[in-house]
Amino acid sequence: MFARELCAATGAVYVDLALAEAVGGSYVVGGLVNNNLLDQWKAGRTTLVIDALDEARLRVTQAAFEDFLQDVASVARSGALPLVLIGRVGIVEECWAQLNDRAGFNCPIFDIEFFSPD
Repeated sequence: MFARELCAATGAVYVDLALAEAVGGSYVVGGLVNNNLLDQWKAGRTTLVIDALDEARLRVTQAAFEDFLQDVASVARSGALPLVLIGRVGIVEECWAQLNDRAGFNCPIFDIEFFSPD
């Protein structure tokens, strides 16, 4: 729900990996090309919110998921705006490690905790 609201408020493109059969090496850049968004991405006129990392990870091998993250890194380098990746704690930490250690990014992690009744 947060990802959809973020996209509605900012005009970012919502990518729901829960609907993807599988992710791999050209998933993100291919999606940008197939939806005529690559030029907008490179010009800084749109960004992506990629949701359900944990669900996507369950459907592929470790190698395929690492290829997907390399694709994310490649796309991130070619645009002017940040990408937002959303998932549960374990997968976010795995993605953070991959993007920081292998791709050389300094990615922040924002933790969303349960809301209090107030």
